[in-house]
Amino acid sequence: MTSNTPQSGVSAQLEHLQARYVGTGHPGTTQHEWATNQHRDSIASYLAHPWMLEYFSVAEGASVGRIKHNLLEKMHRPCGEPPQRQNILKRKIDEISKSSAAQE
Repeated sequence: MTSNTPQSGVSAQLEHLQARYVGTGHPGTTQHEWATNQHRDSIASYLAHPWMLEYFSVAEGASVGRIKHNLLEKMHRPCGEPPQRQNILKRKIDEISKSSAAQE
């Protein structure tokens, strides 16, 4: 049973947008993923607007081609390496299993 309340309509629209567009996030989006999406969107906008590239080239004293190259390199990992959550979780699980084995 689905209710026809405005809230359910908003939720359905949000879910549709999140499924359609990569950068809109979801409840499990980490801070690093969110920041990476924002940076990539900004860099894509800079690359799409030639006047922004000219502005950056004047500000940095480099050619437009060099600025494009640098921005494209930043697209790979704009916020650096992702945090190592899985290794931390694995270590904690190992510690718990060792402590439970020692208690037996």
